[in-house]
Order: sequence, then structure tokens, then C-alpha cells
Amino acid sequence: MKIQLFFLILFIYSNAFASGKSSPPTPFIDKRACLFECCRYGDWIAKTDMDLTSLIDGSDSVDRVSTGEKIKALTGEVYTIPNEVEVI
Repeated sequence: MKIQLFFLILFIYSNAFASGKSSPPTPFIDKRACLFECCRYGDWIAKTDMDLTSLIDGSDSVDRVSTGEKIKALTGEVYTIPNEVEVI
């Protein structure tokens, strides 16, 4: 599965470069993705106090979650800054 995903991403990026684009979008936003294999959405409990923001840079605080408060994570986005690679 991981190998198939790698080749799919490689194919997408190779088509982007072949079409005249100089680089992939920065940051690349993968909507409804989880950051790692064991990631899951659903019921969470906050381990620390934190601000909830509507902007990725955290400049627009819309609410606050307290330690121990139960929240429901419905979906997420993974933001990736691409690095240049060379395939030999």
C-alpha cells in the first residue's frame, strides 16, 4: 500500500513538472488526511489548554479548549512543505 501511494504521488508530481510547472504547491494541503498510520478522528480529550483557530498560522483565535475537555475531531488537513528530490 505504501509503495503504491509513493508511486501515485511520484506520478502526480512528474505530470505537474511535465506540464510546465516549476514546483509543487507550497504548502501542499491534503484534506481529510491523517498525519500518521495510527491517526484517527473522533472523540479526543485535550491534554493541555489550547486555542482553536480558523487560520493555519494561528492568528485568529475563535475558541479555547481546556485540559481534560472532550472534543470531537471530525476531519483534518495535513500541510506539507515539499522538498526537492532526485530520482536516479
